[in-house]
Amino acid sequence: MILLFSFVAPSIAQENADSLLKHGIQFQIENFLKLSKFDNYTFSYRYLLNSNSGLRFGVSPVFINTEDVFTQIIDSTVANESDIDNISQIKFSVQYLTNIVHYKKFSFLIGAGPFISYSIKKKTNNTPTKLYNINYVFNSEYLSYGLEIVSGVEYRLAENVILSGEYSLSIFSLQSDYSKIESKIYNEENREITFRKDGKTNSFFIKGNSVNLGLAIFF
Repeated sequence: MILLFSFVAPSIAQENADSLLKHGIQFQIENFLKLSKFDNYTFSYRYLLNSNSGLRFGVSPVFINTEDVFTQIIDSTVANESDIDNISQIKFSVQYLTNIVHYKKFSFLIGAGPFISYSIKKKTNNTPTKLYNINYVFNSEYLSYGLEIVSGVEYRLAENVILSGEYSLSIFSLQSDYSKIESKIYNEENREITFRKDGKTNSFFIKGNSVNLGLAIFF
C-alpha cells in the first residue's frame, strides 16, 4: 500500500496560486485498486501552473529486456533450439493540461502535448537439424514522434488527492530500419548460404488509446 502524504491538489479557481503545493506524481489504477505506472510511463510528474492548469511530464527510461529461451526437442529432425530477444526503449512526453469546467468536486480536463520514442530490437535464433544449422538474426530500430490529445474527468477525493479518468488520441509518425540475416551452415559440407534483406518503413498513425484511471498525489 502506498502511503498518502500531505499533498494539495488543484481546487477552486479562486484559490491563491501561492498556497498551492504544485508538485505531483500520478499513478495508474489497475485491477483490484493496484497502483502502477501511468499510461506506460515509468515516471509521470505533474506541475501546477495555477489552480486550473499545469504540465505533465512522462518519462520511460532506457528499458532493456533480454530473454533467452532454450528448447530441447527430441525427435529425428531437430536437436536443441535457442532464441534470444533484446529490447531497449526510451520515451519522453510533455502535456499541457487544463480544467475548463468545474462542478462541485468534478472538473472536465483537456490537454495536448508532443512525445518522442526510440527503441532497438534484436532477435537471434539458432535451429540445428540433421542436414544444417539455421542461424537467424533480425535487427530493427524504431523512431516515433507526434502529438497526444487528452480529455477526461477529475474528481477531488481529498484536498490533496485527485482521481481521474482519461482518454487520449495519438497522432504520430513511425520510422523504422531493419535487417534480416539468415544463414544455413551444412553439417557434412564446407558450405554456407546466407540471405540478407534490408528495409525502411515510414508510417503515419491516428490511434485511440485505452481509457486510463489514475490517481494524482501532490506535495
